[in-house]
Amino acid sequence: MARATSETLVDRLHALAKEPRTRLADVLPHLDSAEAEVREAALLALWDLPCEAALHVLLRCARQDPDLRVQAAAATTLGRYIWAGMQLDEMLDEQFGLSEGVSSAEVKIARTCLTSIQQDSARAEVVRHRALEALSYDPDDVTHAEIEALWSSGDEALRSVALRCMGRTGHPRWRAVLLEAVSDPRSPLLLAAIDAVGEGCVDAAEGRLLELLEHTDRPTMLAALWALRNVVHTTPARKAIERLGRSRDLEIKKVAKATLQEIDAIDVQERADDSDDD
Repeated sequence: MARATSETLVDRLHALAKEPRTRLADVLPHLDSAEAEVREAALLALWDLPCEAALHVLLRCARQDPDLRVQAAAATTLGRYIWAGMQLDEMLDEQFGLSEGVSSAEVKIARTCLTSIQQDSARAEVVRHRALEALSYDPDDVTHAEIEALWSSGDEALRSVALRCMGRTGHPRWRAVLLEAVSDPRSPLLLAAIDAVGEGCVDAAEGRLLELLEHTDRPTMLAALWALRNVVHTTPARKAIERLGRSRDLEIKKVAKATLQEIDAIDVQERADDSDDD
């Protein structure tokens, strides 16, 4: 496949992943591509299409695809089932299933696969780390111990993985670590820390993320803007994002608008939950 064609397909799959009307049939044919980057993008696009058919594809690719990037992408998207598994009261599982039709049996299958990958020392490190990140959405004591070991390693790359895992746990035990990591402007772990406080919904990081909107490094600024989607709790912060949503810089404008959409979607869900409680 010509390089330009491959890049076009990857771009199309990235766009499909954000399109609410995307169907499984739109994505699955691309898993037969000879190009690893196309298969990788297709697997990541399956995040918002959890179902039994998608699960079987993810399991196969995580175990058998010859390319490590594709195996890692499959492990990442298997995390969707772990995330779904802790969304509803377990008392509802047998009768109603979990969010968006994911069953408790599928959650168990995904967890078993990811645990097997993470504990297999013969597997590539990048795939094992993606599996750990996926398991971190609903961590047990073993997962927390693995995260602690990575953080204590002193290795910059491993500590970055640990930060991402900490954020995905959303566990209070890691919040002080995340706040300290995101507060050091010279830290080589800053981008991972920004991602983590966003994933972990660390409200106390709002002020720091607003400061980082003025950062001269563009990737850092954009990462902070996107992280605010799960952190904003004050009117001034929202107004700062709204101002960026009117930016002449198209990339900044796009990220700001996506951030606002996420904030609004969360607000709608929280109001619905409050109404159900009443």
